[in-house]
Amino acid sequence: MFRREHNRRRHAQPPLQQAPSWLMVPTISEAFPEVADVVQSTKLIETLRCNPVFEDHHELQKREKTLERLQALFREWVQDVCDELCIPAEIKEKAGGKVVPFGSYLLGVHSKGSDIDCLCIGPAFVERQHFFTSFAERLWAQQEVTEMRVVKEAFVPLIELKFEDVEVDLVYASIYRSSIHEKLNILKTGLLREMQLACVRSLNGYRVSMEILRLVPSQETFRLALRAIKLWAKRHNIYSNKLGFLGGVSWAILVARVCQLYPNAAPATLVMKFFHVYSMWEWPTPVTLKVRTDLDYDLPVWNPMVNVSDSRHVMPIITPCYPEQNTCVNMTHTSLNIIMGEIILANNLVKRIQRNEADWSALFKESRFLDKFPFYLVVEASTKMEEEHHGWMGFIESKIRILLEGVELVPDISMAHVNTQSFSGLNSNGEVSTKWLMGLLLMEYPHCFDKQLDYTIKTFCNYVYSEAERRRVPLDEGMRLSVGFFRREDLFWVKVSEDKHYPQPTPCVHWQDYAVQRLAEETPQKPAPFRSEPHHGKLGGKKKPPSNDPEAEKQRAYEEELFNALYGF
Repeated sequence: MFRREHNRRRHAQPPLQQAPSWLMVPTISEAFPEVADVVQSTKLIETLRCNPVFEDHHELQKREKTLERLQALFREWVQDVCDELCIPAEIKEKAGGKVVPFGSYLLGVHSKGSDIDCLCIGPAFVERQHFFTSFAERLWAQQEVTEMRVVKEAFVPLIELKFEDVEVDLVYASIYRSSIHEKLNILKTGLLREMQLACVRSLNGYRVSMEILRLVPSQETFRLALRAIKLWAKRHNIYSNKLGFLGGVSWAILVARVCQLYPNAAPATLVMKFFHVYSMWEWPTPVTLKVRTDLDYDLPVWNPMVNVSDSRHVMPIITPCYPEQNTCVNMTHTSLNIIMGEIILANNLVKRIQRNEADWSALFKESRFLDKFPFYLVVEASTKMEEEHHGWMGFIESKIRILLEGVELVPDISMAHVNTQSFSGLNSNGEVSTKWLMGLLLMEYPHCFDKQLDYTIKTFCNYVYSEAERRRVPLDEGMRLSVGFFRREDLFWVKVSEDKHYPQPTPCVHWQDYAVQRLAEETPQKPAPFRSEPHHGKLGGKKKPPSNDPEAEKQRAYEEELFNALYGF
């Protein structure tokens, strides 16, 4: 008997070990770093430490205390909701509640002054309307909260607040459970089966962050490479999902894919390979970290073979967990060309760094936005009261990409680039103001260019204010939106601090007159207001009779295309 057991053990197959997650995708090279790679990585880290990418111990402790305080407030609020809903005592005692960070903080790449994305998880009987009403009121009652804004109409609704000078974005997900305990595994896909779509979207941020960390071969090298890429993107004005570029999640997925292709590479090597790989990437080929799966949970999943809108995405970067989504749906062809141009320039630069012909500080040199373009649009959001400005400024900023899409339709504009850095202060009227710059490259300056740009700005202002009314944004007296068109030499700057300048162009005509300031070639003069006319085409109103003037017909066709594009017809 003992001999039979011995033979069975001797001939038994060894247990199969599960392969690492990153081996699910093919690699290009598994070579280990050489001495030169280690030296370059040391230089890269030294350069990063000279920039505001690492937090000190005091700031890190402040963030941890903020998270602990929010966790306590959330649990107390869940208990109060149980009392209001007359929940039985045995269920109330176990209701719990959980607040977990995600995004850059969970990935370990948060920098000085960056915000914290937090997911609040509550039981099934605590609904979303409770979170955005009673919990928001409780937060505003805290002395530590100095600013707060509830954004219910966003793709992922959230509460933006400043807690002891730490900016926090809170999203909420209600899980189909009667209690939320600390050890609840919210990465289980089965939890999504009974959840609302809005809660799935809120939960997706945390799930994506955890999945990215699971799919990279080395988290430490991934973090260092991602810090470098994020700093480079911010310095070159291509880091902003809200303004039509790439956000933090998109950059993280791009870097994680390179880490999978070169699993044993040093951080400096990963940065160099990043620019090498994506300078040759053929978009719209999607970037994915693993094979996509459809669990048939009746949730919207990115699939260009089924969804027509997905097939139109110009730069698909797909989240690595179900339901898979494209992280940069706001990307336009112009923004893609700008990003690819910066990547190609950076690829040439890192080749010189590799040959010791340049140092890493050249890669992170801040781009001079005012030297790039001969013409600019200046978008200004202003309010009389400082308390109103944060909400109004955030609403306008979320709509600037709509203006960008409209400007791209103007035939004689070859490129439009929004500066991701805004400028805040007091304008010439003493109002609290925030300005954004949009650089323009023109192919030529024809006679009809003024009319087309006037009409684009008029349509944008109409759209913004109609959206504000539809979403019930409080429009108090003094809340203004203005857009001006300027040459580079007509912009002058008032120095605010040693490293910041505030734009002070000639005052713009406000939106009520639907005007844009033109610059005449020969004799500059104050432009006449652009008076609104009855809409035509799909927007209603009387349709204009056909005109024999080719220029007039061209202008009419442009106006109709612009309206249909902005309003989704």
